[in-house]
Amino acid sequence: METRWLYTTSLNFPKLVEESKQTCIIPVGSVEKHGYHLPVGIDSLICSALAYSASKLESVCIAPDFVFGDVPGAQPAGSMTFDMSVVMDLMENYCDQIGNQGFTKIGLLNAHGGNGTWLHLFQRRLENKKKPYAVIRIPIHCPAPYGMAKLIEKEGYGVFPEMTKEDCDYILKCRDRKMYTGHGGLDETSYMMAICPESVHMEALGIIDGHSTGEADYLTDAGLRLIDNGWEINHPHFLAGEDPVDCNERIGKAVFRMESERLAKAFKLLKEDENILKWHNERIEKLK
Repeated sequence: METRWLYTTSLNFPKLVEESKQTCIIPVGSVEKHGYHLPVGIDSLICSALAYSASKLESVCIAPDFVFGDVPGAQPAGSMTFDMSVVMDLMENYCDQIGNQGFTKIGLLNAHGGNGTWLHLFQRRLENKKKPYAVIRIPIHCPAPYGMAKLIEKEGYGVFPEMTKEDCDYILKCRDRKMYTGHGGLDETSYMMAICPESVHMEALGIIDGHSTGEADYLTDAGLRLIDNGWEINHPHFLAGEDPVDCNERIGKAVFRMESERLAKAFKLLKEDENILKWHNERIEKLK
């Protein structure tokens, strides 16, 4: 059945709630620069696409995207920064609306590293409120190249039928030389190659450097914590990773399938688990 909230009619919506076992997933992303070769909406695009793909394997309701991520303010063209108090209020109202439709489990599927802190605080915020739903965070993983290399070594090149032997050799090579990747590198580039390859501009690689400048490391080494441990200082181009020059659509499709299958298993557990609501309701009882 159709799992996307926005594509479901009012007549069929109760069936979606039932089929999902009252479980709804919110794709949470951001709008920020990822070097020069990737679109600024990549976090949201990845999250939305993976959520829908996984829901076709394990039926859960996929809510409209929440793109209002936590992004540093001093960013270049195309990025968006929002007041976090407003974002927290908006997310709570959003979850309330989802709860009003009969959903009792809400998964926050996050594809933006900068969202981790505020989503944790958001869970804390709801902890002392008597909500009729429980909220769970689900981080998206990026298996390229390290997770993929483990599977290739364990199960052989055939584990990724989408890829050629040369593609597999490339992944193993990246792993062996400990390829630096984390923000706009091979991991996120491969996802975008699967979702919308025409939005990836490989010709723009090499214009800026994705390696850390190390400028703020002396503070971190001394136990002094800047925001994000000085990530923005160390990566002034908002790119963290080596240029993924040999990334292609075949690798992207393999990465996308691998993570879709992992998320489908997580969605299934979230749907069927009885302890999440039990513990949630017990906490509410203690607030009375």
